[in-house]
Amino acid sequence: MIASTQSPIRRPSAVRSLLVLVLCVVMVSATACGDRQKGVEYEYLRLTVDGQETLGIAGKDKLIRAVVVYFHDAGDDEFAMTADEPHAKLTSALVNAGFAVVASRASGDAWGNAASQRNYIYVGGTAAQHYRTENVFFLADGMGAIAAANLLAAGPTVRVRGFAAINPVFDLKAVAPQYESAVAKMYPDASIHEVNPMALPFNAFKGKSMRFYVSPDDQVVRSDANARAFAARFGSVSDIAVVECASKDGNAACYQGDDLVKWFAEQEKRS
Repeated sequence: MIASTQSPIRRPSAVRSLLVLVLCVVMVSATACGDRQKGVEYEYLRLTVDGQETLGIAGKDKLIRAVVVYFHDAGDDEFAMTADEPHAKLTSALVNAGFAVVASRASGDAWGNAASQRNYIYVGGTAAQHYRTENVFFLADGMGAIAAANLLAAGPTVRVRGFAAINPVFDLKAVAPQYESAVAKMYPDASIHEVNPMALPFNAFKGKSMRFYVSPDDQVVRSDANARAFAARFGSVSDIAVVECASKDGNAACYQGDDLVKWFAEQEKRS
């Protein structure tokens, strides 16, 4: 991947109302950049949504078919989409296919709390308006699946055509030891049950389409206690596919851009 010759423009972090938020989207100027994968030239969008720094990446002069809202993992932020080669290749495949990928800082390691969920609602609506499309997909990485699952179950204000996740965390009671203290700090009382995807009502995902890429050898997110357990609980009322992606490259094999583009295209054909 060719290094960027110009960094995306940073915007002031002072958007406090939806009116100002919409004005910001209308007035912000996207910056074309020399990032390329398969010949795609990126156009960046930098703005603040609900007080959180947000980054959008789309193909320059490409017609946008849908927005992909990316829910980042623990320890990441809005720049995770291009932070390493697996993410960069995934983003490139989506952008090259005509999708705009949008990510937010979303309060950092929020573990799906109410503030991060609210932020992602604004991000999805803002991105759909900016890119002039009513079609939205959710793409979550690890911890990000908690907020994504909750929004999907609640019935988001945007039209979500499908939800994909990479080594998703769906059970806050089954996180890796290194994250237990962070989760306990975020949810010091019984409120954890309100956002834990595995504790959501049985019909919460009725009719929803989901696809999970999981590495059975992942020591941080155990697929048997998360993706597979989630599929077992909700699979009878929804369309859930679990794709194993173990290889000598570890989790890198789970960032399957071409497969994800194909699955998104299939969801677009559905009513």
